[in-house]
Amino acid sequence: MLRFSLAGIAAAAIVGCASSSPQRRIAANPQMVQSLSQKDLAAVQSGRIAEGMSRDAVYLALGVPNNVMKGSRAGKESEMWRYTSLQPVVSNSFFMGAGAGCFGPYGSRYWGPGFGPGIMTTGTDFIPVTAAVIQFENGRVIGWERAQ
Repeated sequence: MLRFSLAGIAAAAIVGCASSSPQRRIAANPQMVQSLSQKDLAAVQSGRIAEGMSRDAVYLALGVPNNVMKGSRAGKESEMWRYTSLQPVVSNSFFMGAGAGCFGPYGSRYWGPGFGPGIMTTGTDFIPVTAAVIQFENGRVIGWERAQ
């Protein structure tokens, strides 16, 4: 799990700047766009997926998948593209200090055995969750699922 920190914020900002929209991918890949039907191009421009789309159309609509699995189904080439996103999860932890230097009543400090003050920390972890799964057979979309 990733820990929320200044480095994490910087990394998210860099990834956010580098992320691409369908319009940017369309502009960068005119040869792919030329091979699309008008129906598929309209879906790609709005970031939607439809059955029968090619791999190129799905790439233009959603970008590079986070995971690709290949196999066979009923003697036909099968492929599944999985897209993930990061979901923040807030966690709290409490540490009860133990040691020689402790605080007494009304904030007075004394030296001796005992428990020190408790420390409460809050952090945000980011866990990957499945955002979309696209299923292909012979290079064409046969099914898809998207998280709501």
